[in-house]
Amino acid sequence: SQGPPVVDEVYGVPNPNPTGIGFHLQGSIDGMELQLFTKAMVQFWNGSSGPEGAGWNRINLPAAALANASNGIYYAVLIPWRNHSAGKRTVFSLMVLR
Repeated sequence: SQGPPVVDEVYGVPNPNPTGIGFHLQGSIDGMELQLFTKAMVQFWNGSSGPEGAGWNRINLPAAALANASNGIYYAVLIPWRNHSAGKRTVFSLMVLR
């Protein structure tokens, strides 16, 4: 039996001005939740993907996710899911430069 799902690396792709989120998984998952926040920690977007296999994966960001974002740093949280249980949350930053 696999333990809790683990994301061991994550990047905005590209960063700055990401169009997706690249992440590396130690094992397969049933789904991945992505939450985007302003620097004031106000959530402005939430999406999901899955299932995903072990290794490198990508969640594409819809154009609307950062369309109205001004220059600056934004925060994101990835939450992997397996067997209806959430794994460790991974918090990272993204940069938008217009």
